[in-house]
Amino acid sequence: MIIFLIIIISYFLIVFVLSRLVIPHLGFKKDSLPENIPVEWQKEIEFLKVKANNAEEFLSLTYNYLGQKYSYKSQPFFRRFKIFPNFYSLFISLDELYKRRGFMHCTQLNFLLRLFLVKSGFFKEEDIKLKHVFVNFFIHQYAKVYLNNKWVDVDIFDYSNGLKIGEHLGAFSL
Repeated sequence: MIIFLIIIISYFLIVFVLSRLVIPHLGFKKDSLPENIPVEWQKEIEFLKVKANNAEEFLSLTYNYLGQKYSYKSQPFFRRFKIFPNFYSLFISLDELYKRRGFMHCTQLNFLLRLFLVKSGFFKEEDIKLKHVFVNFFIHQYAKVYLNNKWVDVDIFDYSNGLKIGEHLGAFSL
């Protein structure tokens, strides 16, 4: 029984403490956004900004853009099998992120979401909170965005499976 307890405690320490110290953008506080961003990202932000009439439209356009670019259709349970083989991708630059398509870790998606929203001028850094939940035995991050005088959940990670603005993955999403 004691060995089982040690295993459980070790698992929670690794998942909820160590991972937050090692994985970029998953820390105990938000990383600061870069002052200068790659030209490609700035062009995408400007393009969406021209199409949006207000903050709500910009959020929706950004959600769809990032969701389509980094969509990966699968059941949430099986997505965990993409997490470890793509662990290296957590450490790639913004330039490299721009070139990628398909599966993207939730922490990178939220970093890009923050980057788009803040650099657009429609949102301030304090309008975006990062939240963490336990999903299928892993820690998962989603964003809460202050929009129209209320906090709205934004979780791009499961966009390809139909998750909408106002929803997020949670608990055991099998």
